[in-house]
Amino acid sequence: MDKKELRRAYLEKRDALPDNERAEASAVICCRVLNSEAYNAADKICLYKAIGSEVDLKVLENACFLNKKRVFLPVMTGKHEMVFVEVKKDTKLYKNKYGIEEPKIKKGDLLKPDENTLAIVPGLIFGNNRYRIGYGGGYYDRFLSENQAVHTAGVCFDMQIKGSIAHDENDIPVNEIYTERRVIKDEENR
Repeated sequence: MDKKELRRAYLEKRDALPDNERAEASAVICCRVLNSEAYNAADKICLYKAIGSEVDLKVLENACFLNKKRVFLPVMTGKHEMVFVEVKKDTKLYKNKYGIEEPKIKKGDLLKPDENTLAIVPGLIFGNNRYRIGYGGGYYDRFLSENQAVHTAGVCFDMQIKGSIAHDENDIPVNEIYTERRVIKDEENR
């Protein structure tokens, strides 16, 4: 199966999850992240606004504000490029051309990524080797390759885990993957 066929197959599987199961699993995944060393060590958290059947991060987002973490959301700025913009609990969001909610860019609110940053990374398929297949736009791939000091955590439903993901030397694996059933930190930890 090529990447396009894999994406379609895994998107169909994820879309088939009943809403209540997806909501329950999303809450468990968020709690796993909240209890992680990476979350507790970070003062800046990069989240995303879920679309379709993605893991919903609302529980994590609310906890970030309660825990006085600085929260950042992605804004697509060009072909395969995005920046993260700081948001507050009451920041007004707007839908971009893909229907994804994002804030307006304000220069002083741009993320300055460093080792105290935790980026929560979406994807369609994750492997036990911590590589991922996203939606094909390359936005996160570029961000991850340009900001390797940032700690990264992939989030997905357990049915989105595939044995191993083929990759080339430009691909960057996430530091760990959180599902409703497990945390994958390296290939031994299946």
